Amino acid sequence: MPEPKVVRSTTDAWGDSILPMDPRRLLGVLRRRAWIILAVGAAGAAIAGALGIRAGRSYRATAVIRVRDARQAVTGGLVAAPDVRIGPLVDPMLSLIEVLGSRGVAGTVVDSIPILRLRAEGLRLTELRDVAVTDTARPDTVRMLVQASGVRLATAPDSLIPWGHPVVTPGLRLTIPRNPGTAQALVSVGPREAAIDGLLQSVKVEALPNTDIIDVRYSAPDSALARAVTNRLVLVLRAIDAEMGQAVSRARTDFLKAQLTQTEADLARSRKALADFRARQRAFSTRERFSAQEAGVSAVSSRRAQLDAQRRLYRALLARLSEPAGAGGSGIHALLSSPGLSDNPVIRQTADQLARYESQRDSLTAGRFSAAQSNPDVQRLDALIGTSRQRLADAVNSIASVLDAQISSLDASRSREVSSFRELSSSEEQEAGLAEDLEAVRKLADELRAEYQRAELAEAVNLGQVEVIDLAGPAREVGLSARTKTVLGLLLGLAIGMLTALIVEYLQPAIRRQEDLAATLGAASPVVIPRSMLPPARRGSNGRSALVATADPNSGGAEAYRSLRTALLFSPTAAGLRTLLVTSAVPGEGKTTVAANLAAVFAQQGIRVLLIDGDLRRARLHGVFHVQRTPGLTTLVEGAALPEQAVHSTDVPNLFFLASGAAPPNPTEVIGSKAMAVTLKFLSGQYDLVVVDSPPLLSAADASILATLVDGAVMVVRAGKLHEDVVRMAQQQVENVGGRVVAAVLNDPDAEVKRYGGDYYFTGYPAERSGKS
Repeated sequence: MPEPKVVRSTTDAWGDSILPMDPRRLLGVLRRRAWIILAVGAAGAAIAGALGIRAGRSYRATAVIRVRDARQAVTGGLVAAPDVRIGPLVDPMLSLIEVLGSRGVAGTVVDSIPILRLRAEGLRLTELRDVAVTDTARPDTVRMLVQASGVRLATAPDSLIPWGHPVVTPGLRLTIPRNPGTAQALVSVGPREAAIDGLLQSVKVEALPNTDIIDVRYSAPDSALARAVTNRLVLVLRAIDAEMGQAVSRARTDFLKAQLTQTEADLARSRKALADFRARQRAFSTRERFSAQEAGVSAVSSRRAQLDAQRRLYRALLARLSEPAGAGGSGIHALLSSPGLSDNPVIRQTADQLARYESQRDSLTAGRFSAAQSNPDVQRLDALIGTSRQRLADAVNSIASVLDAQISSLDASRSREVSSFRELSSSEEQEAGLAEDLEAVRKLADELRAEYQRAELAEAVNLGQVEVIDLAGPAREVGLSARTKTVLGLLLGLAIGMLTALIVEYLQPAIRRQEDLAATLGAASPVVIPRSMLPPARRGSNGRSALVATADPNSGGAEAYRSLRTALLFSPTAAGLRTLLVTSAVPGEGKTTVAANLAAVFAQQGIRVLLIDGDLRRARLHGVFHVQRTPGLTTLVEGAALPEQAVHSTDVPNLFFLASGAAPPNPTEVIGSKAMAVTLKFLSGQYDLVVVDSPPLLSAADASILATLVDGAVMVVRAGKLHEDVVRMAQQQVENVGGRVVAAVLNDPDAEVKRYGGDYYFTGYPAERSGKS
């Protein structure tokens, strides 16, 4: 009968054997691939443990700051923080965060805490005292030999430096207060820029949503160092912010002082001119009749003085704008916040555009990842800033021209008003003009004086927008410990190992199920042998449940062997069997156990059975039955003993056993000899059935030779171990010598058995519980 052609795709094989997988079968796969799981798990634990030990502990300290107008709170609202934004688009919170992350702030902290530039081995950095690193210090390593009373420098081993005394090297000075308990210590000085980079990488700044609160966090391998650096960061930020605020206030004060000085000089000249005129006239004229006219002239003069003051402010701003970009920035800001300019919509609109460009440029050139001046975006913004400054200058110049025209118009109006006083004497007209000029200058001086006093008060308040709410307390340990990382690495490794085991199981398709073996060998219905669960007291001498058929006859394993016996007794292909070979493709498939239990169930049927250990290379059956290996099969073949001397009776009625005998130097020649054929033929005539346990087919030629001497062979295959091609190759080897495989056995420890009444029955696999076998 030709072998049926069965085509099974990889997807079907995977889906049938892995994906809808019962937990019992899944455990079987994991058990077969346990070495992969354990290896990957151990590797994961080792890697995680090594990384955890290398990373060490990490501590995080947190300080809290607040962004608010502290000047206004201190002065009771008389002075507010100077407005240097030139527009509504700048967020002070983000600006402070950028300042905090700048290299300037980080450099100040590194200079004030020189330990940040050090790396040590053999001692803790926080144990060092009076550490000082000079600006000229180059990266170097100081090697010290630790002794009981002090340390010796490797460069000067003859000089002993006692504990608590300064250790001085070129560029570095430090004090070790006590013995660190190590044989030697190394202290290395790193570059200042590298220390700044490390500091910025360990700083985390977070603005809390919908508040003016900022959290500043710093992580370090030492608790005290993390706390010290965090507190130094916020204090340096507060000092820099206060200094920036004072600088703006100082520039505003200087500008107002200059304007006030000029105005007071104008006021003194006006007073002197009026006083001199009156002294020359020596009398004061009454002017009641011209009160109406004089009131109009006074209003015109006052207006002209205000316009003239505004014109001077615009001219001053125009002079600052004509300076190179970047020069006089604080002066421009102060001018723009002066009375008259900040309310002008044209100036404000143009200044807002300039502010946006300057804000974008500051974002590119400030902070940790600042762009260079050659960056195309920076150059583009510089061009836009220059254009905006020119536009602002043009706008200021245009407004100044308008003011000139207005002043000229007022002058003409005043001239017209004065012409109505022709009846007045020239002296009275002169006196009226001088008095009006004096009053206008006095009003302007009063306004500038009030602004100047507020500016001086703002400069005197040494506060900025940063308020420290909480300095960092004791740092808390963050992250996972090395032990926790090792455990997590082990668990992750085991999970990856399980996944790898399933993938390997998929990539190496093997015979796992009853239908797989049937398709491979062309057998009608292979018998599945489940794992036997005998207690240790009922097992064989080797600890295996070899004769489960007799030790636990009601078990699922014993029932499986009886099913195999039934198949051999009533199968048309196995009719007339007197000699039966039990073999496998490779070692470890369970053929010896199958041979012993199959012989036992045949004997229980009342058939006289002789079980022969035909594996002359690795004989094991004599240990199952607790007899000596010799005399045995080789003894009979050599004619050194009679059958009744070599054959042993067993505890199982009707079951007899013939051991393998002494191991010959050439097992293949012994098995292939004529004496072996004669011996087997004689023994088959003495017993109803002879069962021969043979070596694996693919390990030696012994099994192929024995297949020619028996009536049929039983192929034993362990589930999930061998590829189909290997099993098919073993079958082909039997058929090539004229033998035939009359039955197949799938040795599957994951096969499912179920108890009905007092007996166990094989019920197939978890996905196909359709009845008994």
